Amino acid sequence: MGFKLAIVLGLAAFVAVISASGYHPRPKHHSYTVKNWSAWGAYGACSVTCGGGEQRRHRTCKTTTIYGYGKDQNNCVGPTYSRRRCNTQCCPVDGAWGNWSHWAKKSSYGYSKVQIRTRQCNNPAPSCGGKTCVGASSQTRKIHVHRPHY
Repeated sequence: MGFKLAIVLGLAAFVAVISASGYHPRPKHHSYTVKNWSAWGAYGACSVTCGGGEQRRHRTCKTTTIYGYGKDQNNCVGPTYSRRRCNTQCCPVDGAWGNWSHWAKKSSYGYSKVQIRTRQCNNPAPSCGGKTCVGASSQTRKIHVHRPHY
């Protein structure tokens, strides 16, 4: 009886070692699986047109069944996608006028006075090839002063 018990225990240990190592006997047909990554796909469109975006590409883990004896293999280690930066150039910003300054005295000719006011193209200022402001950056006006009556 001790001999039969030793055989049963030996077979149980053998099956445990085989199962732990990845071998999986199948009824009638012996097979194992091998998993490998597909080739990377093409990068997709950039998420933005300027200012720094991201492109992604994907791959899939393909499983192949091989008939015969062998150990299951999983070679699909790592991410399913990769990414890279794109369209990192700055975005064009068109300029816009700031507020007009207060009217200021410029000069005086007898009973006529000339006033001037200015504004700047800084709200925002043009950048990265954006358009500059259209129109005048200053205005003048004449003010007539009444003569004093003596």
